[in-house]
Amino acid sequence: MKHRIVFVLAIAQIGLMVAMLVATLRWLDAKVALSDSLANKNLCEALAGEIGTLRSMSTVANEASPQLEVSNSDLVQVASQCAINANQVDSIRRITPAKIEGTEYERRDIVIDLRDVTVEQVVKLVLQADSLPGGFKATSLSLAARPSGARSMPEEKWNANLTLTQLVFSATRLRD
Repeated sequence: MKHRIVFVLAIAQIGLMVAMLVATLRWLDAKVALSDSLANKNLCEALAGEIGTLRSMSTVANEASPQLEVSNSDLVQVASQCAINANQVDSIRRITPAKIEGTEYERRDIVIDLRDVTVEQVVKLVLQADSLPGGFKATSLSLAARPSGARSMPEEKWNANLTLTQLVFSATRLRD
């Protein structure tokens, strides 16, 4: 009988140790799950903040931005700063904006035709284009000789075609 009691007590001790081991493992699992949950909560809060910021940015991008617009008179004024008279500006054409594939940007081009200008005047205009609001850059320039009957001037003059390009962020989003 004594052996039986010792045997039962030994079994009870083993059972108690197994139960404590299982409880400890479950407690460790719960601790890891809580830690993961807190990390996920913090990540979700950070992402929600970023989403809010991005939503406000895209809303701003959807609104017309008057500081990006350059009028023809602005272009003629910049040309005059380069010693190009208004009568030398033959035409100013705005090309329909084109979406740049695979991006959230669109390309806006302004083509300026000049006549009877020197290379120095054109180079000054190309450099001065950087001062225009909206980040315009000269992307194309072609020079053509003036008609042969007009060669009586002392300076060599050209007809020029200058393209100014602006890249504009144009992201759109669906409204609820």
